Amino acid sequence: MKMDKIIEIIDGDLAPIIPRFMDNSKRELEAMLQALEAGEYETLSRLGHNTKGAGFGYGFMGMGEIGRTIEQSAKENDEQACRTAADELRHYLECVEVQYQK
Repeated sequence: MKMDKIIEIIDGDLAPIIPRFMDNSKRELEAMLQALEAGEYETLSRLGHNTKGAGFGYGFMGMGEIGRTIEQSAKENDEQACRTAADELRHYLECVEVQYQK
């Protein structure tokens, strides 16, 4: 199955740190899934908040929006919305392609 690319335009000055940023984002997703399985919505909300801030801060707008959804859904203890958003984040991280601007 071919996955659609998600293009994000990122400041070229950030290029050296983006690989580590992406690795950290994947670890955060795993932590989110663990928190969700344990019903730890406060932890999940915090992780969503972090993802929102990091995503928007580095120019990954799609990640920022998904983080916002996770944060809000966790505050509402909405398990299904959290699961849906976590799936969206997994898809995003698998499909995102960074294009650097000068």
